[in-house]
Amino acid sequence: MDTIAFDSQEGLQAAQHTVLLTAHKTLDWFDTDLSDTLAHEPTYAEAIQAMFATSGLARARLLLISDTYFWRHCTHLSGLLRKYGHAFEVRLLDESDRGATERFLLTDSATARRFHADAYRGEASEEGRTRALCRQRFESMWSRAHLPHEGRQLGI
Repeated sequence: MDTIAFDSQEGLQAAQHTVLLTAHKTLDWFDTDLSDTLAHEPTYAEAIQAMFATSGLARARLLLISDTYFWRHCTHLSGLLRKYGHAFEVRLLDESDRGATERFLLTDSATARRFHADAYRGEASEEGRTRALCRQRFESMWSRAHLPHEGRQLGI
């Protein structure tokens, strides 16, 4: 995949979909609330489910600032969360990380980055350095994030 630059919501959505289709074992997604994406579309859930079907070691992690949109509108993804709870996890960003401005979708082979939450400008690429920096940032925020209260099943 060549580097894809975008500066509109449609460009962001197309780049994220392209990157999502490259996921084989790992999907890490950091976003404000997913409302600017097409995460509510069945094609996103189908792509993630296909990733889970091809590898028993696949995992998807979703890190959000607010999960309200996720529970209300992303019914296909929340269904995957119930079905693949062992491999799919949602967490909410810690207060100390609220200053993070860059949003990104990161797979094992590509990254779609939105440079700032207030603008749609960004890029999608397979560059290793970019993936490594996003992975490091994601792991750091993920370790401090907490589980959402809504949508959790106790299993009693």
